[in-house]
Amino acid sequence: MPKTLWKMVIGVLLEPMFLMLLVAGGLYLALDDQAEAAFLLSFVFVVIGITLAHERKTLRALESLREL
Repeated sequence: MPKTLWKMVIGVLLEPMFLMLLVAGGLYLALDDQAEAAFLLSFVFVVIGITLAHERKTLRALESLREL
């Protein structure tokens, strides 16, 4: 059964490295350093987006192979 988009998002967000980077971005915000927080969090969200795109592409490829 294919994963839904929400399950993939939750799976990516629960990875330890992403959690650590999100916490670091939150700490920058708490320490009132908006520039560093924006820089870090923007790249974290870009990497999360790329990861989700690759995971969806992989799932589609696996589904195509199953059909063969």
